[in-house]
Amino acid sequence: MAYRRAVLGILVVGALAVVALGVVIYGITVGIEVTAGPSTRARLVTIEDLGLERDPANETLIGRRYLDGRELLSYEYELADEGLSVSSVSISGRSEADAEIIYQDRVARAAVFTETLDREVYVSNSILLSTWGDRATANTLSIDAETVGCTVVTREGRHVYSIIVMGVPFETDTLRHDLRRAFEQAEASW
Repeated sequence: MAYRRAVLGILVVGALAVVALGVVIYGITVGIEVTAGPSTRARLVTIEDLGLERDPANETLIGRRYLDGRELLSYEYELADEGLSVSSVSISGRSEADAEIIYQDRVARAAVFTETLDREVYVSNSILLSTWGDRATANTLSIDAETVGCTVVTREGRHVYSIIVMGVPFETDTLRHDLRRAFEQAEASW
């Protein structure tokens, strides 16, 4: 009888350990969705930061926190009828080295995005848009010699910011100023 209890006890403890390990792995890889409120918005570049009027019906805001301390915030704004979209992501890494890996990943994702567009897009490096943070990569996107959007990825310390803007007419100097202000506000909000 004692032998059966011991075996049953070991099985129960083993099952609990497997469940706990599953929760930890899930929390590290998938993350836990967190409520995205005003403090979350402050850590992202939004449609308002680009000087455009916001309609809450057209935006999605998601926050995820990972058990290893990383945090990912995502903002999407789309007016499909007008061809306007803004995708903004802010990620807090565990360290500057971790943030550098995340930065490289976001740069690669921005490049893949431009490759998947339906039309032939001319991508040009924009030094003027990449003037903030420890590292930055920025590109303007043009179709038939008309600027139709941009991609900007920047890292400041442990934080990485990535934004893709399509269908928003802009002057490079104005956008650089708006993005710099938005990135500084986001960095101060962490």
